[in-house]
Amino acid sequence: MDDPTKARGKVRRADGLLTADLDGELLMMSVEQARYFNLNAVGSRIWELLAVPMSVEGLTEALSDDGVITGRGA
Repeated sequence: MDDPTKARGKVRRADGLLTADLDGELLMMSVEQARYFNLNAVGSRIWELLAVPMSVEGLTEALSDDGVITGRGA
């Protein structure tokens, strides 16, 4: 399987989602799909970072800088 951190292009937020913060977690709802999602603190941070589209490498670097994730083998 390919290494997802080597993906090319940029990732961005999905369009058309309603969001609300609830005690550090992010509630998301797709009215179009009639589905809702709950993101933990890490998912919420990813959503926050993706306010500006960025590469997977940039995203993992930002999460690493925040101390949210650590490098392989760490």
